[in-house]
Amino acid sequence: GVAAAVALGQGPGNPPGASSGSTIQATVETANVNLVLPDRYAVPVVLEPNRKVFLMTPSDGMLKSVSTPVGSAVRENQEIAQLDRMEAAARVKISEAEVKEAQANASAEGGPVNQARLEAAKARGELAQIELDRCTLRAPFGGKIIAAPVPAGQYVAKGNVLAELADYTVLKVLVPVDRNVVKPGAEPELFVEGKPISGQVSAMVPLPEVYGPLRELAVPWAAAWVNINNSSGALEPGQRVRGPFTPTQPITALPARAVKATDGENNGLVQVVRFDNVLDVAVKIIGDAGFDRTQVAGAFLPTDAAIVESTVPLAAGTVIRFRDKPPIASTNGMNTGALIDVTPPIGGPVTAGTGRGIAPIGSPDNGLPRPAGRAPTPKPATPKPATPKPATPKANTSRPPSNPF
Repeated sequence: GVAAAVALGQGPGNPPGASSGSTIQATVETANVNLVLPDRYAVPVVLEPNRKVFLMTPSDGMLKSVSTPVGSAVRENQEIAQLDRMEAAARVKISEAEVKEAQANASAEGGPVNQARLEAAKARGELAQIELDRCTLRAPFGGKIIAAPVPAGQYVAKGNVLAELADYTVLKVLVPVDRNVVKPGAEPELFVEGKPISGQVSAMVPLPEVYGPLRELAVPWAAAWVNINNSSGALEPGQRVRGPFTPTQPITALPARAVKATDGENNGLVQVVRFDNVLDVAVKIIGDAGFDRTQVAGAFLPTDAAIVESTVPLAAGTVIRFRDKPPIASTNGMNTGALIDVTPPIGGPVTAGTGRGIAPIGSPDNGLPRPAGRAPTPKPATPKPATPKPATPKANTSRPPSNPF
């Protein structure tokens, strides 16, 4: 919308041709701010062990013992649990006897048939030994036992999980990233429960569907597997992670002319009218939203109106007033500025729409920063109405007239 305004000078920041205390006419174009809260894009991203295995029973049997309780640190090839070995050990003895019998026949009679029988007996012996060794479950690598759901003494079927082993020295996380910025081998900065950490991208994959709401943002999304060195053990799987491209402030799409670029990558500035005051809001530029609009994230309020263009520079602290509308209460109940010919927007607050308004350049006494050299606006004295005193009847002190007779 367009707002016609009168601006009061404020010293060095005055518009050209304006002197201190003078007024000028100004035209201001504003746009409504339609916000989406960042909670919508808070996708679940947590740390995971880079290596994790489930140790399962190779056959039916009785769980004889569990050597490592949950939380234990284990070495590579260390015993974790053991099944009952009696049946497997008996098969080993039978196979050893068959090997001896086959060797005796091959030595006494010779021939290719007996030699083949000997080789088959040896192979059956190796299989029996393998089954015996499988009764003892060992750690394939060093790590920590994070689950042991079956207690010793219980009968278990083949394929039951006896323990879960994880390697904590290297953790990984699947983070949504901008594919135009992040490549394999890059080292993006992540935030683990508010603390910054660095990692290395090992692979780029398509964005999973669980992260679907992120596609509403004007970012060319992809997902990156990031490996994090945790040799010190300071981090734990399951900790919450936030990537560098996930917004943390309210998001809106504004006309591109309303977003002014500043120093730093994807940083910008937007001026807004908030409670009749002009404020500067630092924003993060997300991307092109189409139709000559830019998607940004910043500390906006739903009642803000973004300033798209103005015929005069508007300093932060400028006050805008609207005719036929009561002033909006400030922190100390005071506002300054005259009211002239303003048509407020229909169906919304006077600061979030279109119309003609007053823009005195300078800061009122409403708790906002006051420009240098501007004296506080005194609060007008309210005359106290006089309370009339009730009339007091006067006592009759005159003497009665004397009797002439």
